[in-house]
Amino acid sequence: MIINIIRWALAGFAGALFLLLAGFNFWCWFAQIRKPDAPHVSIVPIFGGIIGCIAILLAPVAVLLHRLYFAWIPLLLDVGCVWNIVGATWSWWKWKRERNR
Repeated sequence: MIINIIRWALAGFAGALFLLLAGFNFWCWFAQIRKPDAPHVSIVPIFGGIIGCIAILLAPVAVLLHRLYFAWIPLLLDVGCVWNIVGATWSWWKWKRERNR
């Protein structure tokens, strides 16, 4: 009983932190679209998605515990995670293509 309360408290705190960081990443992305000349870079781009994954894994809900593919949802919802992963993959692919020439 007490362990479930602790897990809910930790999952709630991590979920709130995820919402805060994902909102900040979205604001940086939106501000960059509105004013491209002014740099708006997030300090913690992937941290929000990772905290969201931890929040889902900590929640004592049977459906979430037995299906780990729910843990990918915060990584897809956080703009900082999606664009950083896409950008890193694109840069790596470009670097590899130029190296093979």
